[in-house]
Amino acid sequence: MIRSSLILLLSFLAMTPPLQASQVLWGSARFANNYLSSGSPNALSDDFTFQLGAFKPGFTPSKANIGQWLDNWTPAQSASYNPTTKFFTGSFVYSQSESPFLPSNRGYIFGFDRTAKTAESNTGEWILVSNLNWNWPSGGGIAPPSQWSVSTATEVIVGSINDPGEAFHMKTEKVTLTQEATALEQWLSSNFPGLGAAADLDADPDNDLLTNVLEYALDTDPNSPNPDRTLNLAISDAFGVEILFVKSGLRANTQLMVESSSDLTNWKTGDVPITDDSPFLVRFRDKQKPTAGQARYYRLHATVTN
Repeated sequence: MIRSSLILLLSFLAMTPPLQASQVLWGSARFANNYLSSGSPNALSDDFTFQLGAFKPGFTPSKANIGQWLDNWTPAQSASYNPTTKFFTGSFVYSQSESPFLPSNRGYIFGFDRTAKTAESNTGEWILVSNLNWNWPSGGGIAPPSQWSVSTATEVIVGSINDPGEAFHMKTEKVTLTQEATALEQWLSSNFPGLGAAADLDADPDNDLLTNVLEYALDTDPNSPNPDRTLNLAISDAFGVEILFVKSGLRANTQLMVESSSDLTNWKTGDVPITDDSPFLVRFRDKQKPTAGQARYYRLHATVTN
């Protein structure tokens, strides 16, 4: 029986048609002079990494938003720079299109010596190039490989490029990798001047039963009451307590949860899970069914995911 099953499996595999895939060949010209921002004789070394990749749809990289690049960048493939042959190359093959590698999105070649942001060293040597025609081939299609090279790039966001035969082909640019304030930190600084990130997220200065972190999540004014942003309770003998909350205005980088308590002192988060999460509302359901004479309290809580 085992031998028979094995034969059938091999026969099935042999009949399976070959998988279709798309391919992007990418790299730079060989034996070209490539330098750091300081120029000759400071050539690129094997410390440099080049990546083929894309930014999140809707994000366009520029020098003005360079602090946001790493948060929006997704590499498809990495290649090390070879200082002997003075080039890098790669071949990216994929069978289906997945965000951000979509036909509607552009591809980029990103070179760097480091991307980390640390107190000891917050500068790096970067180069980022693209071409208006570098749109990702549709995954799984049948077509010749797309060829993307630094020498055919038409847009240089950071760094500089020339024809391979000139004094230099690629030259990186020195960038300062400062850590930008998060959206929450900016919101706190705007609403609590002088306190900023030191403001108490669990405080409720306008006494509308919404803590500061909830005011941020719902994009409401923490210094002016918002009585309309309350929980809607629906009690059912069959299902226990259902809690509905309209998500209008909810920030994308926040997550809501309901905490429960029987004494207003000890609060739990696992007893009231989400049972429905649509673009318009979120529904929570208490695992415990209502019991006559039992006190049960609920409060909404929010966490900031990034």
